[in-house]
Amino acid sequence: MTSLDTPVSNARQRTLRRRTILARSALVVILGPALIYFLYLLLLAPPQYTATAAYAVRGAQSGGGDALSALGLVGATSTSTDARIVDDFIRSPAMVEKLRARFGFNEAYSRPTLDPFSYLPRSAPLERATSFWRDKVEMSFDPATSATTVRVAAYRAEDALRLTNGVLMLGEELVNTMSDRAMSDLSAAARQEIERKRTEYEAARDRLAALQGTRSSVDVNTPQEQAAGLVGALDSQLAAKRTELASALKA
Repeated sequence: MTSLDTPVSNARQRTLRRRTILARSALVVILGPALIYFLYLLLLAPPQYTATAAYAVRGAQSGGGDALSALGLVGATSTSTDARIVDDFIRSPAMVEKLRARFGFNEAYSRPTLDPFSYLPRSAPLERATSFWRDKVEMSFDPATSATTVRVAAYRAEDALRLTNGVLMLGEELVNTMSDRAMSDLSAAARQEIERKRTEYEAARDRLAALQGTRSSVDVNTPQEQAAGLVGALDSQLAAKRTELASALKA
């Protein structure tokens, strides 16, 4: 071996040693976290059960819409906005408060476990409980059916099922509250419209009475007869609209 071969051989050995170190480092960086996560799931994390349910917020289908349209009002219908409101409510602190009070939220997530990330103390602040809950609930929207699928995870199957039923029940209560409020506002607006029609009718009737008092006879083609026809038409419209409103409120 010549003196020139020795430096070349040493350079190759250094290059090979660096490549070996880089390969080992890459294995540690790539496989290390995966191995740690595997050991975490195997030794610490409790098993989780998931309950799934689906719901859709739809507008009320009734025959009252035509009657309300005749009054110049728009009927109360559930839209995609209502669905988004329900979705936001499910992930909100208000939902957590109600689940805590009525559906055993604390019992489901405060069971003893070796995993500190899977345990929520019963006395945890609402903000922390809400953050914890958002990791346990998942929602997906299907535009083809306008249905939302909700999945709730818990550490026992019965807890997951109970919380899922609670989410559906509380969501339904919210929708009913929104519908009742909308119908109440709609009824108030309809009554105001009827009152306006009644005022117009009474004003026309008073004008007719005043006009009749100034003349002793009435021709067939006089303005008084035209006014009487107008009053009669208004009277008929008022009665019809009252009937339509009653039908809409019963629907």
